[in-house]
Parts: sequence; structure tokens; C-alpha cells
Amino acid sequence: MQSTVWPARAGRLARWGLPVLLAMSACNPDSQNPVSPTDAAVSAEASRLGCSGHERDCRSAANGRIAYSRWVDNTGMAIFSAKADGSDVLQLTTPQLGVFGDVAPDWSPNGSTLLFERDFAGLSQQLYRVNADGGGLTQLFDCAGRCLGVSDPVYSPDGKTIAFDEANGDDSYVSVGIWFMNPDGSNQRQITNRRFPSTSEDHMATFSPDGRQMAFTRSYYNAQPAAKQAVFVCNVDGSDLRRITPWQLNGGAADWSPDGRTILFSAHYDIGQDGTEQLFTVRPDGSGVRQLTPIGLAEPSNIEGKFSPDGRKIIFTHRAPNPTDPIPFSLTYTMNADGSNVVLVAFADDWYQQPAWGTHP
Repeated sequence: MQSTVWPARAGRLARWGLPVLLAMSACNPDSQNPVSPTDAAVSAEASRLGCSGHERDCRSAANGRIAYSRWVDNTGMAIFSAKADGSDVLQLTTPQLGVFGDVAPDWSPNGSTLLFERDFAGLSQQLYRVNADGGGLTQLFDCAGRCLGVSDPVYSPDGKTIAFDEANGDDSYVSVGIWFMNPDGSNQRQITNRRFPSTSEDHMATFSPDGRQMAFTRSYYNAQPAAKQAVFVCNVDGSDLRRITPWQLNGGAADWSPDGRTILFSAHYDIGQDGTEQLFTVRPDGSGVRQLTPIGLAEPSNIEGKFSPDGRKIIFTHRAPNPTDPIPFSLTYTMNADGSNVVLVAFADDWYQQPAWGTHP
């Protein structure tokens, strides 16, 4: 038996430490990557992050509040929301004894609720929902038995489906794949990594605007290329899977643009390469890989980018050196989709991470 320890997500605890034989993909994980990063014409086209083809939806989209996870002294990580300028901060969750933190918030399409992952001190995870005002805290289901841990919940564009990561199995094997369920936690079904055994794990799904496809992070810990990860895209039934980012970028934490033409991702995300993480964009077909640099931020560590509801801005986590601690500050910024007009959202030196931009005013 091999022992796999899940990597820490942007400074969080290591994931489930389990003796595992991981699940084999239902699709071919070794498809050739068609990317040509040096194609200037493709990169220029990929940089046009407007609302072509979705003008009506984008015009009506409201850039509302930003949710994020923040460290609370003597408590752990909690979910907060604030206006886009960092004002009107509202704490939405309060971790209790035995809870390490609440992380990975995701807004419902109408902005009325948020999903999040609650990490417990024993390295187990459960999924919760909370109202935009902090009320109505609800556990979606009890991950127990063959369900060994769940994480990274996200709504589909119509709000009728939730995608999440689940480790499922027993002492002989574990499948770490993308699962779907109804908003009330019912009708859970596995979408990726449905065969056994495997050498890949799937995490952090994001839906296309039409809800027909999803992108996610596939990590190889015990296969070739060893210890690599990339962004994959497939239909929501798991079919037609293809890799869209090159292995050398170790891409992850993808987010689909509201116009459907671009996928934002973090290079070298969550694989022990702190200080090298950068934001990139890529087309859903794998062409036009392009680095997106926040103009004016000298330090090279920018991760966890998410588009605003109208697609014209991006919110992201910036890691800055901490002169009093080896762990860097993680601060939240917004910028235009081309990297200009970089604005600090969190006006304090603290741990801010995994921001998400919703429509709630």
C-alpha cells in the first residue's frame, strides 16, 4: 500500500492522510496538449475578456460582495464577505471547538447563499451552506462510511447542481473525484475517476457558463508525469475529457469566464512551489496559454483568481513577504481582466484567501 498525503491548499492543513490506491480515470488522462504558448496572435485574442456572445447576460450581471476565508485569532479560518472596496465587512461563520477552519466559499447564482468547506481538526471535511447575512447555517449531508472527506463545493450556473470533491472508498482503495449532488445534498453521484485503481486525483471543479462542461484540477502523485497536475475539461457527464494546460505549468484552481471563452488558472498551485505561482488564462480547447500579470505587484506569487460576475474584473490572492514570520501574508486584490487597475481589497496584514465574487449587494 502506498500512503498519499493531500497537498496543503494555499497554506491550509495537509489533506486526508490516508493509505490509498487512487481511482483510475474513466477518460484518457494522457491526451496530448495542443497548446502553443508562444503564439502571439492566439494570446492577443485570448486576452480579450469581454462578453462576446453573452452581452445580455454580462450587461445584467451585478458585481456584488466578495466572500473570502480569513484567519480569526484563537478560532481558525472563518468565512467573511465585504463590498468590493473592502468596506462593510461581515463575518458569516464562526468555527467552534474542533474546527480548524471554514474555507473555499462559493456564491449561489442569485447571491442569496454561499457554499463552503468546513475542515475539522481531525483532518476530516464536511460541506455547509450559509445565507448571505450569516444565518441559516446548514450541513448539506453527513460524509461518513465510504465517504472519507469532501471539499471545494461550487454551484452550477443555474443553481440546480453542486459539484464537489470527494474521497470515497475503504482500506483497499480510495477514489478522489468530482461528484455532483442536488442543492439539498441529495442524489450524490460520482462524475470523474470512476474506475479503480488509479494514480490521479480530481479537485476544484468550475462550470462553463452554459452548464454543459466543467474544468477541474487533475493531480498525478504516483504516475507519469510524476507529481504533476494540470487543468482538464470534460462534459458534465464525464465524457470527452481533455487536458488543456501543459504539465510544466502545474496548473490548478481554474475558473471559467462568464463569456465562456477563457479559463483562468494558477500555475504551480498547491504543489510545494511557493513563490512561483502565477495567474494564466487559456481557451477551453487548450490554445492561447497566456500569463496574466497584475500590473504593479512586484512579488511573483498570485493565485486563486476568480472572475467578477460581469467578467470584466478578476479577484485573486496575492502572497507578500512577512518580515516577522516565514509564512507570507495572503491578501486579496481586484484588477481589470487585462491585469490593470490593481486594487487592495483587504486593508490589513492578515490571512485572506480563496476569494469569490458574487452578485449579492
